[in-house]
Amino acid sequence: MMLRTMAKVLAPALLLAASVAAAPAAQAETPRTFRDCVGYAVDHGVHPELAYHACGAITFEHCYEIFRKEWVPASIAYHACKLREA
Repeated sequence: MMLRTMAKVLAPALLLAASVAAAPAAQAETPRTFRDCVGYAVDHGVHPELAYHACGAITFEHCYEIFRKEWVPASIAYHACKLREA
């Protein structure tokens, strides 16, 4: 009888834990775009023209460099440029 009670309690808990663990993996697989990069940068105070210019760069390094030359904080530049990579 005690095993049934434990099974009734543990089964939903294990399902919940499995769904929470799978959620970040699902988010990481969503493709990111130029628009995500620009949106993130603008949401964090970057001028829209600068965001368009930097996010349109050919490489991650060039994107980051453009932001940093204009004194955009490193963490914002890094995250914005990472968002543009699919």
